[in-house]
Amino acid sequence: MAERLLALNYSHFVAERGTEFCGYLATRDGSHLYHLFVRPELHRQGIGRLLWQHLLRVNGPGPYTVNSSLSAVAVYRSFGFVSSGAPQLHCCPPYVPMTYIGGSQG
Repeated sequence: MAERLLALNYSHFVAERGTEFCGYLATRDGSHLYHLFVRPELHRQGIGRLLWQHLLRVNGPGPYTVNSSLSAVAVYRSFGFVSSGAPQLHCCPPYVPMTYIGGSQG
């Protein structure tokens, strides 16, 4: 993780409320959503969407890819992502490859 924080091909964004850490988003190579986490007790408050919209403002409209955990597919769909391949159930953790083409701010 420390290497990724320093790597030039990764971008990192943090959501805070005052001094409280709320969420984190990281991209790789400007187009792959590598991490998107929101503290569990803060889920469903729009923090993930705010991080996503900030990324779109800073990096542009896409396209973007993500390997979504099975439990996050609905969240990424609400941002405008679509499945781009079959669920990869043999991986640990399993994931669904998804793509965001752009045009909408999710």
